[in-house]
Amino acid sequence: MRGNDSEKDYDQYIRLHCGHEASQQKAEVVTTNFAKAIAASLLKNSKKAFNIDDIHKVAVSIRTMPEFNKIAGDPRRLQSCMADERTIVSAQSMIINKTYGVAPENITEYVHKMDLLYKNISVGENQSAEYKAFRAAVSSIRKLGMLNLATEQGRKTASEMLVPLNANLLSASERCIKKNQEQANRFDGEEGYNNTLDALRILAEYAPDTKDQIKVSVDKISRAPKAKEASPTKAPKLG
Repeated sequence: MRGNDSEKDYDQYIRLHCGHEASQQKAEVVTTNFAKAIAASLLKNSKKAFNIDDIHKVAVSIRTMPEFNKIAGDPRRLQSCMADERTIVSAQSMIINKTYGVAPENITEYVHKMDLLYKNISVGENQSAEYKAFRAAVSSIRKLGMLNLATEQGRKTASEMLVPLNANLLSASERCIKKNQEQANRFDGEEGYNNTLDALRILAEYAPDTKDQIKVSVDKISRAPKAKEASPTKAPKLG
């Protein structure tokens, strides 16, 4: 029952942040409305319970995405994308696919690099839940190697699957870095620190539209209060 209530709440929220009135404000307000509507659409698709704070957090992340900013910087295109709920859904899909997608010709190499990374991630009883979730996220991507990536159909299937898998990898990496920053790396040590940053470097290399999002997230974590023993978290070099 709550799920249906959340869907209605999301639908109402999206309606409030799109359409003629929402797109006729000052430029910054319009951009903010667009980001919030996209964030709400994304969270609705993810089946997350409705929470305005969550929408606002995701909207901040959405605004780091180059495809979002291309649309926001083109008044005609922005008006078109904000026309109604249907166009918001279409824009959300386009932005997310462009951000987390990997070019078909690069998929084999990307999956191979994630496979090599996975083999460097040890398994231990004392590892944090966040590190285990990160390991699972990397594993989900490496398993795409079981598809026949030498064929066009195999690469097409992998391309479609990679969008949510890459989004999950980024979130899992951020949670893992934050956890170990707060806990002085006592759970996962230098290995956990290095592997999560390596994953972000690989992701940024093959899905370059994630670069700004990664930089903002890691910089934010590095500025957060942390245990005295913790090694300083440095943003990965993304080129």
